Amino acid sequence: MSGATQRGKKRKLEDVAETPQDQNQKRRTSMDNGHSTNDEDCSKCKTIVRGIKSSQRVLSMHVDIRSICPPKTQDSAISLKAKTGSSKKVKPYRQQEDGEESKSQKQVNLEKTDRKNKEKDRIFQRICALRNSRGGILLIYFTHMDDSDQFLGRFDELIDDRLNELIGDGTLFHDSYFRDWLKREPNCLSITCNPSSTISTTNYKTHINLNKGFAKPTVLNMRYILSNDRSCGEYEEKSLHKLQEASNVQMKSFRKAQNVARAEWAPYIMEGLRLREYISSFANQKEGGYYFLGVAEQDDGEIDTYSTRKVSIEGFELNETDHETLKSEILDQIVSKVLFLPPDRSLISKDAVTRSPKLTFHKVEGQEDTYVLEVYVPSLSGVVFFDRDGPDSFRLNENNCIRRVEPQEWRRKVLEHSVM
Repeated sequence: MSGATQRGKKRKLEDVAETPQDQNQKRRTSMDNGHSTNDEDCSKCKTIVRGIKSSQRVLSMHVDIRSICPPKTQDSAISLKAKTGSSKKVKPYRQQEDGEESKSQKQVNLEKTDRKNKEKDRIFQRICALRNSRGGILLIYFTHMDDSDQFLGRFDELIDDRLNELIGDGTLFHDSYFRDWLKREPNCLSITCNPSSTISTTNYKTHINLNKGFAKPTVLNMRYILSNDRSCGEYEEKSLHKLQEASNVQMKSFRKAQNVARAEWAPYIMEGLRLREYISSFANQKEGGYYFLGVAEQDDGEIDTYSTRKVSIEGFELNETDHETLKSEILDQIVSKVLFLPPDRSLISKDAVTRSPKLTFHKVEGQEDTYVLEVYVPSLSGVVFFDRDGPDSFRLNENNCIRRVEPQEWRRKVLEHSVM
């Protein structure tokens, strides 16, 4: 038998022995379709962009489909069934026998969620920039995506709600966006973004208070807040035993005080217990608001005919000599993490920021060195953000590079209601 014949038979045997996993690997490695791994310098994307016939701007990006559409189970129920030959239903990986996920799996899930959110933020940043720059087209090339996959519903589920929030000017979703696969370019999605008649914002970095929790603001809320003078209202002392949560009263337990290093209390109160978010939302509403640290809600066991709750004055231990230190630390946190943007062209000085909140310790009756901390936030004319950078809003410069809209420019666009 000749050597060529032997080699031909060997290749045929290898093809027959090829496993489904080998075939999938070949498909995955062939799916780059000429794209480089770096979406910032992908020559294929640049060629596609140049080929788009549009007077509007065109942006391109890569998105790993596995990051935004991860599998719901660790092992596919179908593949497991094929391996075992069993017809028994396979329990999803997330459903543990004890009803709880292991710590390691929780960490994995947190990392998956973080990757998904980061990719989604990259998408919305570009769409926001296009809408704020007289519209344009965003091309998304999905890496590690099967060429045969043309289903758009999963992607729509991930982004439609936030795309709708970006509209802001009352235009219908149908008149603001159009998306479809780009012809003759596998795994490349084209999203046409029409311009906004006001400014689009991906994250306002402030909230609207409800009686129980927050609501996302709209551009109309922002225009109302910027247009109304709220330099009124004075501090009113409140009885701890008559507290009820409302749009201007928030209660927070501090049961973890002993588990947090004393030096980390101020950052934990600002971030973990969300004081900076309440400072922002209270300052944006008439008469401000009150934040009570060391007050919780618990089930009321004295009423057994129905389920209800009651306020519990728990407090937290802190020597009186440390009161002023904690106040100073919290005020320093406010200065470094909160932005006050009045309706005029200037920013409020740091001195004004530290003078605004009023911090008071209330001793819990019958307990030594146990206190409730009250933070009163007066209303301020303008908008208060819980981030020093202000709202997340973007536009394109003359070189098609994305840049952040500065707070002063953002304020002007909110008030003038015009295309950028």
